[in-house]
Amino acid sequence: MFVRKALLFSLLWICNFYVSDAAPQTNYVGVVGGEPARIEDFPYMASLRFFGSHICGGTIIHERFILTAGHCLSNGFLFLLSVRVGTANIGEGGETYSVRKAITHPNYTRDRDYDLSILELKSKLKFSEKVAIAKLPTTEEDYQADTVFNITGWGDTEYDGQPSKRLLRSEVPWVDQKTCKTEYTGMFEINDHMLCAGVEAHDACQGDSGGPLSLKGVVVGVVSGGRECARKDYPTVYMKVSRFIGWIENTIKY
Repeated sequence: MFVRKALLFSLLWICNFYVSDAAPQTNYVGVVGGEPARIEDFPYMASLRFFGSHICGGTIIHERFILTAGHCLSNGFLFLLSVRVGTANIGEGGETYSVRKAITHPNYTRDRDYDLSILELKSKLKFSEKVAIAKLPTTEEDYQADTVFNITGWGDTEYDGQPSKRLLRSEVPWVDQKTCKTEYTGMFEINDHMLCAGVEAHDACQGDSGGPLSLKGVVVGVVSGGRECARKDYPTVYMKVSRFIGWIENTIKY
């Protein structure tokens, strides 16, 4: 009886988790137009899991901390969350760690501003060629029209499609702030905490919110949201990591 009630309560919470975070066609993210990637090439990749199933991506930033998106989390139920690292296969391999605490940015809002959270693990990660701390930006870069980033994740390979069982990577071009603001007029505000990237054939999609956007081996963005995925004229919106370095450093030193 108690098992049934607990299971029913958990299932209701799962439904609420996805519905409450699915603001008008803006909750997505995986990799469209991607190709298989080796975990050794992206050893900072992490899979955030609920009841053992992948729900979001993440980035290793410390032996005890994972950076992800604020909208990937909900209050409580940390005992149902875990993080898997060290594998490109979403279903097996690597090591799984329990989550001790979730620290969401204090200014996070449901319209995705300040959309960042940091997960504290119960035990230290075991580093190897497949598990390593990501490099984060030390200064804010001025991107050029020909700037191309890498995105990596296990999300859907098309809108309303199926998640990838293997880690995928894709190259996505930078989209300037003025263009991005224009495209999202009336949906949500694009501000200086955000950067935009992606085109119709190469983009993020359902399943890997919270995952990293990298440039020359440095994680410069965290997947936040957009309108569906790989949709013409609607690039993916990322939290600009350089704008949050102070908060990140203070959080992992607390």
